[in-house]
Parts: sequence; structure tokens; C-alpha cells
Amino acid sequence: MQLRIGRKVLEITADEFENWSCHFVLTEWKGFQCENSRDDAIGENAFLVLRGDDECSPGEFDPSAYQSGLNWVIQNSAAIREAAMVSIFNYIHETLLGEYGLDDPDLRKVKRRESLKREIDPSYLHLFPHSKEGVPYFALEFECAWDPEHGCGVMFWGNSVVEVGVSDAAQGGFDIAGHGGKI
Repeated sequence: MQLRIGRKVLEITADEFENWSCHFVLTEWKGFQCENSRDDAIGENAFLVLRGDDECSPGEFDPSAYQSGLNWVIQNSAAIREAAMVSIFNYIHETLLGEYGLDDPDLRKVKRRESLKREIDPSYLHLFPHSKEGVPYFALEFECAWDPEHGCGVMFWGNSVVEVGVSDAAQGGFDIAGHGGKI
């Protein structure tokens, strides 16, 4: 499958596990890197992953559904970065430190949103073929200093964060259909 960014063509291929992906650059995230960053996805370098649904793999969908989501992400990248940082910062302070009472030195380092640059690193942009009112669903998955096993994920509907949590939040754990999303 092919998607375009201006004149650049992204060749997205499926591996033996039906994961459809390619390397991708998230320019708004330059300079982000944590101790758990993947060697092949540091800072703005990430993987673009196409997600299907319970019944179909990405190769069975019209590429235009993914293209519109990718266009949205590119056109709104600054607002998406800001929304992700606010939601992750709040998740750390309200949920992990507050509600769960975790006592982790990496979490305690995050005193301001700007300090997230050394604590998170986006490794995956997940595009879903779903949209609601013409607005796409997509997610960012992060490596993070405080949880190298589970990471952190932020699910979006447009510029609105609809879920934040461990990486499952980005990998399709959110009920898009229940939120009104359709293919």
C-alpha cells in the first residue's frame, strides 16, 4: 500500500504478522529521547503503523481512509504534540503519582511539561481507518523512562485526546465504534 506526503511516497508493507508499517518522521518531536528509546526510532524518527479492526487487516481497506488520517496528523502536528504532552503530564501527576501512588524516580522528575523531552520518545504513529464527522482516529505510542515494558499511549480523535495510558491505549484498546467512529 502507498500513502503520500506531498511528492514523497511511503511504501507500507506487511510483515509475517500482518503488521503494516514503514519508517516515518514526526518533525514536531525532534529532540525527544529517553533512556529506553529504540535504536531505530529516536526523537522524530518513528514507525507509521496502519491498524485494521477485528474483522479486516489494513490491506483490505481503501487507502484513502489512512491518507486522510495521515494528512490530518501532518496538518495538525503542533496541536497534536501539545495535546499529547498535556495528557501525558496529567496522566503522570493525576493517575500514576496521584491515584496509584507510584513512587518512581523517573515520574518524580516530570515537574513541568518541558521535562517530558527526556522522559518520553514517540516510537509509533498508529493510523486507524475510522473517522467520525470527517475527523480521523489515530494514536501515538511512546517509549518512556518510567515503564520500559508497557510504555505510554495516547489515542486521539482529531486534536482531542480520548484515552491516555500504557501503550495498549495506542494499539487499538480504545473502543472507536463505541465512540461513534465508522469506517
